[in-house]
Amino acid sequence: MSPRDSSLDGNVYTNFFFRIRYPFSASWVPELATNQLQRVSPSRLGNPIDSGTNSANKNLYNLLTLERNFPGHGGIKDFKGAIWLIAENVSPEPTIKSGKECLERLTIRAQSNRPEPTRELQQVKLGDKDFFRQDLAGASPTGASMHETAFFTLTKGYALGFVLTGPNEQAMTNIVATLEKLESF
Repeated sequence: MSPRDSSLDGNVYTNFFFRIRYPFSASWVPELATNQLQRVSPSRLGNPIDSGTNSANKNLYNLLTLERNFPGHGGIKDFKGAIWLIAENVSPEPTIKSGKECLERLTIRAQSNRPEPTRELQQVKLGDKDFFRQDLAGASPTGASMHETAFFTLTKGYALGFVLTGPNEQAMTNIVATLEKLESF
């Protein structure tokens, strides 16, 4: 069994390896798997010289990418929000013992792109799993305000995480609320 063992049926993503189910609303549009292979992951917790794409880093998996537009944000016509579900094999990394260490590494790497933590790292429950949460804010490449929230847990030797982006805190509150639907089976 592999982290890719999953299904997408309607608006429900099921991952059989991690034994999770994530229902999402129809306003979120899944990105095609072929496009996900080309996208640089927001993670790269392991070797910092890895490119972060599925083809170059066999330990990193973009499991699900969801997008939606937020119309009329600031000076841009539309802001695209995103939800990524990613997994990275971190078993060779002895310093990663929980989702907390995953987020600490991710935060350090993200700061080189200008987002800054807006709150202290906190432990939260999603479904029946303990995750660690980090909120970041900064500017998108176009200069628009951007908020990002990441949730990570450690399971089966993998850092399993959701990385969410949105245009403002209100949108992020709504995006984060979608994770309340996460179920384990």
